[in-house]
Amino acid sequence: MTRAHIPQSKELPSKSTPTPRNGQVKFDAGDAERAELALARFAASHQSLLRDMIERLIGRWALATKDLAPDKIAACLDIAHDLKGLGATLGVPLVTTLSSSLSSALRLSIKIGRENNELVNTHITALKLASSDQGTQELEQIARLIEIELKNSMAR
Repeated sequence: MTRAHIPQSKELPSKSTPTPRNGQVKFDAGDAERAELALARFAASHQSLLRDMIERLIGRWALATKDLAPDKIAACLDIAHDLKGLGATLGVPLVTTLSSSLSSALRLSIKIGRENNELVNTHITALKLASSDQGTQELEQIARLIEIELKNSMAR
């Protein structure tokens, strides 16, 4: 459900009071509909947080590539970790997978003392696509290629 399709509060079905029957609370279809709308609103509001975090990652990575200071790369690693958790919270497994892989690429940059610009930039591009309304089939292919490139980089 996209943000444009999420009804505002005034459009929600009227609230019913669950009625206990035989010691159990029963819910009607309106209760389920309100719960689905609340979850859709939650996800929609957090999509902007996801995009904001990716933009913050882009800015931090730009700073980190200037001198490759471990603390600046570590700041990117913190954001990647947060993105991983947010992807799991929002039910966007591709963001979780890409963020986990990005964390490995950033740790590798700290370990070898040089950047993995192409690898990190590819991760960031894929994360931007994953946070938009793009199709996931292309992104899944990109994620597999990134994983292969990461493994190759770590083997070097």
